[in-house]
Amino acid sequence: MMDWRKEKKDPSDIIKITILEAKNLPVGDPNGFSDPYVAIDKSYLYKVGTGKRKTSIKKKTLNPVWNEIFQFRYHWKLRKLVFKVMDWDVIGSDDYLGTVKVPIEAAMANEIDDWFPLTQKKEKSKIKTSGSLHLRISINIEKTVSPGRLMHLSGSNVSSYFALSLGWTSGKKLSIDLDASVIVLDSDKIMKEVIYCDFPSSDNKSINFLGDRPGDDGKAEEIITVAHSEYPQAQYILVVLYCASGQNFSSIKSAYMRVTGYHDSTTVMFSRVSEMEPKTGLVFGFFERGRGKGEWIFHCLQKFISGNDFNELKEECFITFISSVQ
Repeated sequence: MMDWRKEKKDPSDIIKITILEAKNLPVGDPNGFSDPYVAIDKSYLYKVGTGKRKTSIKKKTLNPVWNEIFQFRYHWKLRKLVFKVMDWDVIGSDDYLGTVKVPIEAAMANEIDDWFPLTQKKEKSKIKTSGSLHLRISINIEKTVSPGRLMHLSGSNVSSYFALSLGWTSGKKLSIDLDASVIVLDSDKIMKEVIYCDFPSSDNKSINFLGDRPGDDGKAEEIITVAHSEYPQAQYILVVLYCASGQNFSSIKSAYMRVTGYHDSTTVMFSRVSEMEPKTGLVFGFFERGRGKGEWIFHCLQKFISGNDFNELKEECFITFISSVQ
């Protein structure tokens, strides 16, 4: 069985970016024009095809038209796309004209086709930023599930086993402790077991809480492995992320859950929560065993709950689950 603690970062779905044009860019050269191009920040983006990350250079213009297409596979930790507009210079380093940042959540539900104003970097620049950039962004969301939606999981990669990775991002100066848990219920919707940090394994050892795995950006994930073929009594598996030490989700920027298969570390399902509430628990949703062999159906809930301790949260989780299946 794969050692999930040694898992390499894996690219997920494909993101398509069209850099269309810009207007009213700042003057970067003595001739009253600029020679602009756009560079895409490479963080959590992986090349598809040529893998180019820069547009062509448009000479002597403040209103360039590119209409150039870029495609990348993107890592599940990608939170924003960053575009840097530069002025090409023959001699010396290129001049910085401005930056556009687009939150990845904005493109999850629908294609983006919009103008974005250029903003200035924190560090000083000799050129005052102005103008805007026209972008079209679409994401293959086949593997991404949103609240109220279902995702069917089947095939050899998840037929006997899958792993859950739950993680979060918080403020740079804020440390917050979250823990992951799964609640197992049978076909009569009776709670069988709760697997979390204090009880890290199911009775038959088929579901295991592995604890923190360091993330690629220094953050941490909570990992839970599920060998569901060895636990035929499990009809429903409820997935929960909760705060410890009296903290709540208002201190979190975003939280996510991803599901990876057995044969490799490819993400087979991904869910992100970006709008937080001042509550102590988050029910991502629940897996329901399907009719086919090894088939599971994930019901995405993304419901916030509260409780003074884990036992109270557990009861709130159960109430949330029952109200969702009725």
